[in-house]
Amino acid sequence: MKIITLSKAKKLSDREYKLLQGCITIERRLFPKHESLAATLEIEARKQSQDFVIMFDDEEKVVGYMIVSRSGHICKIAVASDRQRQGFGRQLISWAKERHPALSLHVDPDRPAMKFYFTEQFQQLELLRDYYIAGRDAYLMKWHR
Repeated sequence: MKIITLSKAKKLSDREYKLLQGCITIERRLFPKHESLAATLEIEARKQSQDFVIMFDDEEKVVGYMIVSRSGHICKIAVASDRQRQGFGRQLISWAKERHPALSLHVDPDRPAMKFYFTEQFQQLELLRDYYIAGRDAYLMKWHR
């Protein structure tokens, strides 16, 4: 697997644009419309305040991606459904851990990802009521060296 960070240039290269389209496909398949960033991923990729990290295979098929702020907040992490539970999310988290002394994120307590973050040594800090929508909470989780 290969990992790249998209450039912050005004115009993405053809290769970067193709990889970004793979991220948009994953985003649409994994997240409900009200949580999806599919319509704004290209804007997210160009923000100076964060890294847009893409993992892909030898055929340049996107396996997963992550958006992590300069301060270490993981805004989004996603792995294609057919590639989950194969260590790719762990590799993305490792990429972030190598670059940040501390990481934070929000996670729905009812999602399987919660268990994954515990295995990655994240600690559950506080419950944020109605974080996603009314009746759907999130936990703030943090990891530090």
